[in-house]
Amino acid sequence: MTLTQITEKGIKDGEIINADISSDASDRIAGSKITPAFGAQNLSTTGTAATGALSVTGTIASTGNIEITNNAPGITFTDSDDNHQFYIQSNGDALSLEDATNNTTKFGISNTGHITLRGNVTVNDGYLEVSNSNLYIEENITHAGDGDTRIRFPAANEIAFEAGGNERLRIKSTGLSFLTIDDGSNARTDIAGISSTVSRIAATTTGFAAFTNLQLRGSQIDFANAAGVGGVFDSSNRLGIGTTSPDRLIHGAGATPILKLDATNNEAYVQLKTAASGNSNESYIGLVDGNIYISTTGDNTNSTAQKLNIGKDGNLTINDGNLILADGHGINFSLNSENESGAGASTGQLLDDYEEGTWTPEFDALNQSSTTFGLNHQKGYYTKIGNLVHVTCYLQGFADANSGGGANDDLSIIGLPFAVPQLPGTGSLNRHAASFAVGSRYRMLVDDLILHAYGGGTEVRLFEHTSGNTMVRVKTNQITARGGTNEVYFAGCYRVHA
Repeated sequence: MTLTQITEKGIKDGEIINADISSDASDRIAGSKITPAFGAQNLSTTGTAATGALSVTGTIASTGNIEITNNAPGITFTDSDDNHQFYIQSNGDALSLEDATNNTTKFGISNTGHITLRGNVTVNDGYLEVSNSNLYIEENITHAGDGDTRIRFPAANEIAFEAGGNERLRIKSTGLSFLTIDDGSNARTDIAGISSTVSRIAATTTGFAAFTNLQLRGSQIDFANAAGVGGVFDSSNRLGIGTTSPDRLIHGAGATPILKLDATNNEAYVQLKTAASGNSNESYIGLVDGNIYISTTGDNTNSTAQKLNIGKDGNLTINDGNLILADGHGINFSLNSENESGAGASTGQLLDDYEEGTWTPEFDALNQSSTTFGLNHQKGYYTKIGNLVHVTCYLQGFADANSGGGANDDLSIIGLPFAVPQLPGTGSLNRHAASFAVGSRYRMLVDDLILHAYGGGTEVRLFEHTSGNTMVRVKTNQITARGGTNEVYFAGCYRVHA
């Protein structure tokens, strides 16, 4: 008999058997399994509800656990409006959210905490925080409102930045690969990696093959263009312009003007300064109204500070200081036209010396060493200009011993400041190498005193005129102390070089 209502028997364990429920085995109670359909009624239990596939269109309320057991258990969610299905599934060691309609995994998390996500992550309020030190991205990070601006990872050990659909910066493990800066006018600067030791910053213009670049090569920076490397900045802080091997802090080389300074007013200058303290450690080289000056201050109106001025008219002015020339050098007049009116010819036009000084004249008898002299005044002065020396002499004294006037006591004045040059020939040909004008021969027993200097020495020989056209040497006994002293005053010029 089919059970249609509860009888007076009630429901007691063992009193209602399967036959009392239904003659159909599928409608019977088999152990703890209930298989009837409940329709729109609720299933309520304080124990465990064990089912097969469970389809719910209402609400499942549970104060305990809902346990689903299968080889890949899952919960399917079906949107009745568009029949779009999602399901949560545990498969192996991972829990995933599956798009059943498109057969794709939208979200997955492994038992190690690894999360796999397909699609976008939108954070409306707050921020996305990654507690771990690493954020792994397979391809790129793209701007939400601008699809052609993004950060990409194009290859292993590389990161690239794109804007406007073009790659602007790429960094490799070896360093900066290239950088493109575009101001919208087709003028562009590229930094391109050439190798692990060379990088390049290149300024290019679209449509032109020529470029100017800055190459980072080892420990130096090269400045290059289409013609090649034109300058360097090396590891010793030396800048080479037009040379790749600078040997100074700034080294320029080239056929054109190497350095040019353009001022916005009528003056331009370069300041030179050392590490020493005080005003003496700096100088200025300037150009004012076409005149070049060297000064100790930057004030071009301070004439005291201006040491040297080269005017635009070619005149050289030294305001403070002297012109010092090294030995063997001088002022060269070779550009001057020769003005000889006779048959002479120029042999030199270099003024290489000017000198002023004193010399000490004294009487001597070079071929009579036993003669002694008393000397009261010995004054000698000279001025040397180039190859010509002018001398003056004032000598006062006397012969005080062995003054017999013999053949071997010829009188001389020695001590000329420069040797008289040796003229061609010997003997009498050389005695006229220098002659002097006598200003005084006071108390000397000489009627007509004549002075000559022979080539090759610093001796002035004393002669006197006799009869006719002859002259003889003055002897020591002609300047003895006869109630007083003798004096000689003379002046003259002679050449220093033959």
